[in-house]
Amino acid sequence: MIDEYLKNNCPLEVPGLLSLAIEKAYKQLNKTILTVPILQKEEARKSYGYLRNAFVDVAIESVFSELDHNYITETKKVNPNRNSYTYKLLKIPGAHITPVKSQSKRSFPRKAIYRDKGSLLNYQISLFDDEQRNFNNDKVPFMLLTYGGVNYKLDYVMLGIPDFEDKKWIDLVSIKGKPILISNNKETEINDKLNLSLTKKANQIRRNDNDSNGENTI
Repeated sequence: MIDEYLKNNCPLEVPGLLSLAIEKAYKQLNKTILTVPILQKEEARKSYGYLRNAFVDVAIESVFSELDHNYITETKKVNPNRNSYTYKLLKIPGAHITPVKSQSKRSFPRKAIYRDKGSLLNYQISLFDDEQRNFNNDKVPFMLLTYGGVNYKLDYVMLGIPDFEDKKWIDLVSIKGKPILISNNKETEINDKLNLSLTKKANQIRRNDNDSNGENTI
């Protein structure tokens, strides 16, 4: 279902670019861990997840900001009235997509308040039988870009449509390693911008390696 929907309703380069962004983010995470001494300490492992999420957000925004299509990346707050948790929302022609780390390739991520509103967009397709599922109203479906692997290594990148209750998948497909369907010149521009953006973020992390007292901090 997702393959057909993407082909008929979304720019063809989207799956490949999403996969590229996640793969580059993980490579930068591993590189940063190797070059920041404090991150190699066992007690620093609890910070890896936050760093991974930051690199993923930067990578997605960097990749899609370089294209001519009407791509919009937004940083949303769970509670707009407070200094609360933020998450990335990518709006593409035909879909709204939020990246989220999952426990395994086919597992559904833990229920989150910030996804409830987005998942409600999938109410209509949740009601159809498997053979009849479609999306034919004026709103676009809400999708989750899930990724993960063992020991902070990237094993999978998936694109799924959650049901309107945000509890299970309507459909889920692997997009890891999907080809990037754009011109060679544009791909080079995207890769250059992506590498610069991730390097800038990594340098910020390295600068924070020592606080004003000379003590290690993250």
